[in-house]
Amino acid sequence: MNIKHIFIIIFIPSIIVFLSCRKNFSPIEDDIQKSKDIISLNVGNKYFFRASIIDGQYFTDWFFSRSIKNEETIGGIKYFNYSDEYYIRIDNNKVIKYSNGKESVLFDYSVNKGDSLLFENRTLIVDSITVKSLFNSPTLETVIKATNKSFNPHTIISISYATKFGLIGYAEYRNNRTEGYYLMGAILDNKMYGNRF
Repeated sequence: MNIKHIFIIIFIPSIIVFLSCRKNFSPIEDDIQKSKDIISLNVGNKYFFRASIIDGQYFTDWFFSRSIKNEETIGGIKYFNYSDEYYIRIDNNKVIKYSNGKESVLFDYSVNKGDSLLFENRTLIVDSITVKSLFNSPTLETVIKATNKSFNPHTIISISYATKFGLIGYAEYRNNRTEGYYLMGAILDNKMYGNRF
């Protein structure tokens, strides 16, 4: 047996095995699929947050939850009631908020790094867009982080929102005071992600 035969016997089967198994070992393409939902909007979904305030040497924290209470049609458009605070719906790659008789964009998932966006009437710049697993979810979520730190050093606002979950973090930094909240977990479509309090 010459070197050519050894090469064919070892190398060719190895390539066949590699190519046939390659698809099964791709964690992004097969084991963990990228989420197709902008956010999960279903009656009964519940979100668990931890909030805190650091003011000088004083620290306070507490927990709160929000839920999607019901569906309502307003002006012929279907919305979801978010804890009696406002109504939300999905339109293309945006989560639309309806409050006080008018609509505004709450989360825009079509942004790119460096784009500006409005959040609660504040202009922010998208710092980063990453794709990762959150709260042991079997899908990869797109996480968008935005801040106003580049043009407002006195009061810095920072937000993070993700596909499937919506807002996952909010922080405001002013002088010696920091306040904010982050998502600890959620019940979406009767499935628990992350933690409750």
